Amino acid sequence: MLLSTSPYLGHIITTEVVVWGIVVGAMLAFTVYFFQMRVLGSLVRELCASCVGEENAKTLSELGKNKTFYRHFLGESGILRRIISVVGGELPKNSEGACDFESARFYISADKLEIAEKRYSKDVKIYMYIIGIVACVAVGVAMHFALPWILGFLPEV
Repeated sequence: MLLSTSPYLGHIITTEVVVWGIVVGAMLAFTVYFFQMRVLGSLVRELCASCVGEENAKTLSELGKNKTFYRHFLGESGILRRIISVVGGELPKNSEGACDFESARFYISADKLEIAEKRYSKDVKIYMYIIGIVACVAVGVAMHFALPWILGFLPEV
């Protein structure tokens, strides 16, 4: 069903485009949530279990998490830095002025432990992710066929 034509875009916006746009957005949201809870959450859960307090701090290599994406999220403005602290307060720099993740020791302070456990306590299983994506596609297919029928009951404007 036609919703609008755009002289600027040069194409017709239909209910199908809107429905599938929402479905793709929901699938992207599921993917981001899965990544945060499964991948980043595994690092936070490991730190909660063994690295509470500065005296128990460990490097990424000691934690078995020496991957580039962990480094990105633990950088100076990374999202995990709100929860995870570095010994000394700042990431050490190497001779080239870049952050030295090889020697940086990470921990969770006792005052942030409760927040970290609440936020990342759930380990999202892969089947939950697959069910979410399949549900998004099922809702999209249902709305693809049902929405034009429902909108058919509305009076023409």
